[in-house]
Amino acid sequence: MAISDGNSNKALAKILEQQQVLPPHVLEGLVNRAYTLREWLGKVAVEDRLITYEELANSLSRELKLGLINLKSIMPDVDALSLLPPETCRNYGVFPLSLHGDKLGVAMANPLDEDTRTALKRITGHDLIVSVAPLNAILIAVDAVYTQLLAPETAATAKRGGKPGATILGSLPATPSRQADAAITDPHDLSIDQLLFVMMEHRASDLHLAVGSPPMMRVDGELLPMSQFPKLIPSSVQTMVYAILTDVQITQFERHWELDFAYSIPRVSRFRVNVHRQRGSTGAVLRTIPEETPTLEKLRMPRVVQELTERPRGLVLVTGPTG
Repeated sequence: MAISDGNSNKALAKILEQQQVLPPHVLEGLVNRAYTLREWLGKVAVEDRLITYEELANSLSRELKLGLINLKSIMPDVDALSLLPPETCRNYGVFPLSLHGDKLGVAMANPLDEDTRTALKRITGHDLIVSVAPLNAILIAVDAVYTQLLAPETAATAKRGGKPGATILGSLPATPSRQADAAITDPHDLSIDQLLFVMMEHRASDLHLAVGSPPMMRVDGELLPMSQFPKLIPSSVQTMVYAILTDVQITQFERHWELDFAYSIPRVSRFRVNVHRQRGSTGAVLRTIPEETPTLEKLRMPRVVQELTERPRGLVLVTGPTG
């Protein structure tokens, strides 16, 4: 999601304090950390498990007196969807709802962010009618609707004057694995989120993106091709990677040709990401960060490992391949 400016983070903190959602001392620490990470305060608070995206949306809706949208029950306008590509929707945390003349209706995760409003108006050429929706619901809706609209049967529905988005959104399952087995032949149709969903389903530790080969995932230490997807080409890798980068991160990457950062999919997992330049093309490695640290018993470690942790001093090095 695009970097949130400091003013919108302070405004959100004030709302959460006034509505007694979070105490002032907690909010002060979150605002400082959000500033350091150059992230949206709401995202930081959710990742710290202090609040949910649904609670955030409710608070913003009440305070700003904006409509709260249930994306599973709405009927998105195909003309509205055509104004914003999915990468832009993911980056800014928005979902296009309707188009009436020069007014574009959108659901936003962070309606306080004036920079995002300005950018969307510039991109679409339309004034905005803003509603609120949880960020996780927006990302799921974007992933589902934009992919399904490319299907032949969905296109046929649109030609007949139907609104395919309502059917798509209403049938969303509870988990994000709906895209795991989708048949894709054009590498430009891939998204990093989709590959990460497949990676998580196979309990893989790493996702590797390199030009000239299909996406690869590391399972139990072994690097395996994700053969249901096509070989990657330079433009497709760069498009996928840049879709999850902020403008500042893109500038940093193009200055040094290497970048390390964290990325997360709400309710799925967090990932440590390395983007690099390899043989003149962009490449990336994403490693999952487990939400829970497994115990030694769960890892089936021998008793000697437990004894090492009880030593009062010294240095123990554990080496070997990932996984």
